[in-house]
Amino acid sequence: MFSRWKKPQEPEEPEEIVQEAPLSIEGTLPCNEEGCASQKGAPCEYIDRRKVRCVTAWCPEHQIVLDGHCYCRRHANTIEAIGGIQVTTYGAALPDIGNRMPNLVRWISNDLDGSIRTLLEGVHRPDELFKREPVHAVRGIDGFIRWEMTWQLFNQTGSTLRVTIEVDEREPVVVIARVSNARVFAASPPWIAANGDDPQGVHSHADESQRQAFYADMSTHIQEGIALDREASSAEQ
Repeated sequence: MFSRWKKPQEPEEPEEIVQEAPLSIEGTLPCNEEGCASQKGAPCEYIDRRKVRCVTAWCPEHQIVLDGHCYCRRHANTIEAIGGIQVTTYGAALPDIGNRMPNLVRWISNDLDGSIRTLLEGVHRPDELFKREPVHAVRGIDGFIRWEMTWQLFNQTGSTLRVTIEVDEREPVVVIARVSNARVFAASPPWIAANGDDPQGVHSHADESQRQAFYADMSTHIQEGIALDREASSAEQ
């Protein structure tokens, strides 16, 4: 008797069990939130490029959890400003503990994002595409670091127009706007004087009319810079 040979079935691979990151982390330390009496604080896990750790602790109500890691609000904002926790996973060095420049660039850039996109949409050419880069550090030829965010138009030959919001470590409270290589605006935001170097002061304490006036002035200078840049590039063609 001969029987038809059957190919043995390959064993089924066990399903991968994916554990969801916790929404909150409970610890045993006093919470650093002013007025909070909780003793369930977990330490902030932020460690900067110099291997200095944040020494604060935060209860489940006042902490920020990113991919299962506990952070204080300030350093959670810093991580999100430079592109999220995945950026640090691939070896990016985190800013110094007290460095609020990435946060300031992020707040300004997010508030101006709509107007800058509109300005670029109004001048883009048929062969140009658009992209926005996350906040990142750049070391200049002078050795100093600046934090910046860039919007740009580009084609197959490369970048054709850039708008950059930046803060230089030599003047950490001065916000600079550039169009391509031209510096078109530089000023300290009005909420800096009222709230020190806290970039979030813009959303909680600064007078709304002052804030809108600052952004309007900045947008006007960016718009003028874009017009001049397009005129110059058209003349070269």
